[in-house]
Amino acid sequence: KTALFICPYCGHALSKKKDRKNFYVHKCVNKKCDFYLNSLAKLSLKDLEEYKNDKHKFKLHYIYREFTTNYFDVDLSSMPKGATSLKFRNFSSHVMGLCLTYNVNLGLSTRHTARALWEIHGVKISHVMVSRYAITAAALVKPYVDNYDYKPTNYLAADETYTKVKGKTQYIWLVMDAIKKSILGYQASFTRDTGPCILTMRMAFDKFKEFPGKSLKFIADGYTAYKLAQQQFNLNGFDFDVTQVIGLTNNDSISTEYRWVKQIIERLNRTFKFSYRVTNGFGSEEGSNTHLALFVAYYNFLRPHSYAYFEPLNPIPELERISTMPGKWQKLIELSQQLIVKNQVV
Repeated sequence: KTALFICPYCGHALSKKKDRKNFYVHKCVNKKCDFYLNSLAKLSLKDLEEYKNDKHKFKLHYIYREFTTNYFDVDLSSMPKGATSLKFRNFSSHVMGLCLTYNVNLGLSTRHTARALWEIHGVKISHVMVSRYAITAAALVKPYVDNYDYKPTNYLAADETYTKVKGKTQYIWLVMDAIKKSILGYQASFTRDTGPCILTMRMAFDKFKEFPGKSLKFIADGYTAYKLAQQQFNLNGFDFDVTQVIGLTNNDSISTEYRWVKQIIERLNRTFKFSYRVTNGFGSEEGSNTHLALFVAYYNFLRPHSYAYFEPLNPIPELERISTMPGKWQKLIELSQQLIVKNQVV
């Protein structure tokens, strides 16, 4: 039996109008509804005349979206496909650290990484092996990156950018701490809809030991997915507001106050695009997800930032005692393995 949805403004039953991929659209068709009358009163004379001729261009009635997928039951800790165990037969763990340093830190492609190892270090390795090392490292460091205690502030910034996978656009969703600059949530999807937006926000909100509620300043652009995601979070006990900074100029008080937050997340987008531009796109979805996981690990724990006086955003004592970057990668993988074993025991 289908649920009956009631308009909160007039008490009439909503009518199901559209069947989308992940949700149904319900609409209040009551012409005496307060929401409709208030929306109609806000129209200018020009818009009112256009509304009489083309009503489909305006959304004056109350609309509710019933999601058919529960994105709050989706597992956020799934590992990338293609991950294998660490068994070094022809090479050592140091060679794996070199591969990650050239591939992630310096932004070289897998082929250029293999060439650098041969011409600089005399290590004959294929680009396929470099790719396998990256996939395995991404699977191993992800639990540590996702479960680290970032102690986030109440200012979060969200935005989406994109990559290319076999010529097809893949969207990258990012949520970062606007004060401490750490990336708290990240997802890759081939659709720019509300589902991956919710998953990214869930990943970020999980970093709070106690959710800040209304004191949370969640800043995003004018894309409608963030407001729809807020609606679903409100239904699941997360009471917060989304502040949308629209456009490139400060034409209103909200844009003037929060423009600096939007600029921070846009700077992160440029950094991410610089990290993958040498690849000319990815050959598989696994390659894109691997790059994203390793980028977040490098950005949060290994990359020097001017904000932190050219030190990592989140200093780890075990890494500070290691002078070389390949050694830091090996230690980060080791710490993540210890966390995985600890969680399995518990």
